[in-house]
Order: sequence, then C-alpha cells, then structure tokens
Amino acid sequence: MDNIQYGLLYLKHACYSYPLIFISFIVSLVSLYRIIRQKTIKNNIPFLICLSIMLITSFIPLYTGGDHFGYSRFIQPTMPLIALGLILSISVLNFKLKYSFACILVFLYSFNFLSNTYRNIITEDTSIRLEWNIAVYYKKEAEQLNEFFQELDSYPTMGLVAVGGNSFAYKGKTIDLMGLNNIEMAHAKKDTLMNVYKAHASFNKDVFFKQLPDLFLLGGGFVDNKTINYQDCKMGIGPRRFIFKNVQLDNRFDQVYVPVLISNKKYNYSLKIYVTKSFLKTLDNYKNYTYKIIPHKIVEEDYPII
Repeated sequence: MDNIQYGLLYLKHACYSYPLIFISFIVSLVSLYRIIRQKTIKNNIPFLICLSIMLITSFIPLYTGGDHFGYSRFIQPTMPLIALGLILSISVLNFKLKYSFACILVFLYSFNFLSNTYRNIITEDTSIRLEWNIAVYYKKEAEQLNEFFQELDSYPTMGLVAVGGNSFAYKGKTIDLMGLNNIEMAHAKKDTLMNVYKAHASFNKDVFFKQLPDLFLLGGGFVDNKTINYQDCKMGIGPRRFIFKNVQLDNRFDQVYVPVLISNKKYNYSLKIYVTKSFLKTLDNYKNYTYKIIPHKIVEEDYPII
C-alpha cells in the first residue's frame, strides 16, 4: 500500500509539472469510450498501442512507489508517445483543430507550471541546477577532507548518504550507507518508516555497527575557526537523523562514536564530526591535530539530503 500511496503522489506531481500528461490521459479515455461505443477498434490500433504504453507507464510508479528525484524520470521516456496519444485522440474524436489555435495552445503550454524555457533564459538558471550544485558541494567537501587529513598515514573511512561527489574526490574509502554501492547494506532487512525520506530507507543499524566507518556524517561539517565558540560548541544533528533511524540513540552508538571538533594547526578551519573512539586515539600521534569532545543538539537545518 505504501508504494501505491507514493506512486499516486508521484503521478500527481508529474501531472502538475507536465500538464500535457493529464490532458492526454483524459482525452485518451474519452476517445477510448467512443471507440468502444462505435466498435471501431480495428481502425484505431495505433491509438490503442499508445494508450496501452501510457497505462503501463502509469503503473510503474504505482508498483515501485516512484522515487524522490525531480523531473518525473519514470514518465519521461514515454513523453513523445503521450503527446502522440493526444494527437491520435483528437483524430478519433474528429476534432477540427485550426492551425492558429494549435499555435496558441503550444505557446501557452510552453509556460510550464513549475518552470519554463523563457524564465530559464531570462534568469540564466534552471531547476536542474540543484542536481549539479549538490555534486559540486560534496566534491568540494571531499577535497577539503583530503587536505585536512593529508598528514595521516592513511585517510579515514567515511560513512555518508550522498556518496557521489564525495566518493569521486575523496582519497579514502567511502561507505555508502544507503546501499547503492554497498552490497551488504543493500541486502539487509529494511525498516520502512513513513517519516523517512522516500528511497532513503535502506540504512540498517546492524550493518552499520559491523562496518563502522571512521568518520560518520550524521551532522556537523567544516567551520571557520574565527566563528567557533569553543566554550559552547555543539554538534548539530538535523533531519538526516531520520534517514539514519536515530542511530545516535542506540546504546551501541555511544560505545563507539563520539562527536568532536577536530582542528589542524596548519589550517584556519576545523571539522565537527562523529568519529570512532579508535580513530580519535590515532590523532594523538600527530602533533598538528587537536580535538575537543562536544555535546550534540537537534537542529532543523542540515546538509543537502538527496
């Protein structure tokens, strides 16, 4: 039932983003009713093929639950056929469409509900820019981690959600806690909760405590030394705690992990992050690294979640 619920929301968003989908479905159903009533099925095979593909396309998100990414990618591959289905539907209904009227419709439709080409050109921006920004954001974070830990004999392992940009640039080992590149996590038992972000329910605590990454990006990040209040520095845990099933409340967590503020004398920034106690001890062997164990607090802001 969860997949059907998510799938309906996915289709609703797709129709809102691309009104042509909704229009084509409605007109196609009216055309199908007319074909059945007039018994002209043999004369409208191309239309029926298009309609069948459209219905199968709609069934896929209902079966899988869709996903959390934008642009309705489950629907996009069949958009040309959805448009063709609308054209064939108009033909079935014998609706006479004047050329001038068609041009007006195309022009009006180009003003999409969520985004349109004209606005993108004027603002030199597009809603897909977010996807690029996320990749760039985490790539820069990984490069900063490389710089920060370059004095160590080996880079610490890192467990995180958004592996793409980090894994591309980070010189150490990254552990995908969502399971896309982590077979053991992917095959583990899923604990599906309604307050977990769609397609972010793969995290398994038992597998996590088995793999134990040195660095755990539950919260925190790099901070400028000039802005740090060392006396009142805290680790902020944001919405991603739901993705990690509030693992910080697990009794095993405090036995292994600790929130710390790590500084490197060579740089004017520090790192707030959860680390294993065993990794923290290794920093004592390097003169440029200092650290302070800090308390954590719940906040509503966090790194981008994808």
